[in-house]
Amino acid sequence: MPTGPRNGSSSGPQHRAEADGDTRSYIKQFETEIADFDALATAETIAIDSIADIGLALIRARVASGLTQAQLAERVGLHTAAINRYETNNYRTANLTRLNEIADSLDFDLAATLQRRKTIAFDEVHAEMDGF
Repeated sequence: MPTGPRNGSSSGPQHRAEADGDTRSYIKQFETEIADFDALATAETIAIDSIADIGLALIRARVASGLTQAQLAERVGLHTAAINRYETNNYRTANLTRLNEIADSLDFDLAATLQRRKTIAFDEVHAEMDGF
């Protein structure tokens, strides 16, 4: 049986250069993740741009706090499997009360802000339509 490269893949210096580039990319990504973790470990706030981001923020807060899912579950009074299910779906199935309990158990306050969307003022639309 042939033992050489399959599917026309290259070997030799070009293959090594590609592998080195991939390795450097993985190392860079890992360094970025470590820096993110270090910043989270001392963060006073974790920015949440939309309600859909709450779950990921809670997961990041748990990891940065150095807690396992089992430890968080114990703090909240749930089974580890429940925390695992919440985290698997980014807490989409959790109600607001539960989200607040999770945040509280991680020593964070869950705060929200209603922010008016930017819309075109009626006068601006009316002025534009006068031109038609």
